[in-house]
Amino acid sequence: MQEITLEERKKLQFEILCSVHDFCVENDITYFLSSGTLIGAVRHQGYIPWDDDIDIAMPRKDYDRFFQSYSSQYHKAINLNMDVRWPYAFGRVCDTRTLLKEKNMDCVNLGICIDVFPMDGLPDSNFRCKMHLLKIFVIRYLIAHKYYFYQNQLSRLRNIYHLALKYSIFPLPIPFLLKKRDSLIRKYDWQSSTNVASLASTTERIPCNKSCFTHMLYEKFEGQLFCIPCGYDIWLRLIYGDYLKLPPVEKRIIQHDFIAYWK
Repeated sequence: MQEITLEERKKLQFEILCSVHDFCVENDITYFLSSGTLIGAVRHQGYIPWDDDIDIAMPRKDYDRFFQSYSSQYHKAINLNMDVRWPYAFGRVCDTRTLLKEKNMDCVNLGICIDVFPMDGLPDSNFRCKMHLLKIFVIRYLIAHKYYFYQNQLSRLRNIYHLALKYSIFPLPIPFLLKKRDSLIRKYDWQSSTNVASLASTTERIPCNKSCFTHMLYEKFEGQLFCIPCGYDIWLRLIYGDYLKLPPVEKRIIQHDFIAYWK
């Protein structure tokens, strides 16, 4: 199979984003750029130069509507409701003409894709909110260990610990843990919550007032306009601090570890 270059990957990701944008606009589905893609749009008007993926988010109701109805000739939407083997708490839209090999994750077949994160509600009480986030963290930790295997870059002692945990939770089937995580993340309704967060994300679980997402603005990303939340600055500063400041040179590296091929 022919390997897909970084620039080709970005082009295919951008085509998926354009398709998703058009579908959401036509079907009155709220979406917005998130994570590094949102920073890239605001700070660079495109990809962060050392980034190689695209992330968007949707309020839970829009997220469910999107995955129930999205269709495209070359793109396929997938999440846990569509494939019980799906290991992530978020969904993806993949290019069906490609194959992506992601390190440590061989349980599903993927193509070049963009990530689609649901946004969910949180309890109003600060204590209850912390407990809710802790429960999600614990079950996410257990799920990660169900897929764990020996890693040479770690010490023998750490590998023994991780493998011991993996086999100690052997009686708990993966589908049970995946559904438990999903039900926890969905527990608090977006509409009735004051604070919300991207609970399916590992980096954006910090509570943010829902007023930051009451309406959408438009910002350029790679020459085209896409939706961003009205309170993007508050949201990004809560998660990343001074996101407009460039990180040190030694941290400007691509974090993802995968190879993609044309089928």
